[in-house]
Amino acid sequence: WPALRRAGIGLWLTDMAALKKVLEALPRCILRRQGQEIQPESVALWYALLGRRTLLAALYRQRKEMRVADFLANDLSIEPWRSKAEKNAFELVRQRRYEMACAFFL
Repeated sequence: WPALRRAGIGLWLTDMAALKKVLEALPRCILRRQGQEIQPESVALWYALLGRRTLLAALYRQRKEMRVADFLANDLSIEPWRSKAEKNAFELVRQRRYEMACAFFL
């Protein structure tokens, strides 16, 4: 992301399809650079922005973090799960894990 940010991609890329393609490639590139030690938190915000919650849940399941994976497997748009996601997001803000908190707010 820092390289894309320095290039000002948000300013000059106005085609939404091309922007979506770049944003879909970004988390894959981040995961590829991590190698064997996959950290789902590093791509959680990007996959949440893209609406790829099931893929994010699969990454957590691969890391054997079943509580987060099971939570993300639920439909977070309906009321009991939405309020739980908001509570988790506020707790993540309190812990200063801002990117993950943004992913839960989305």
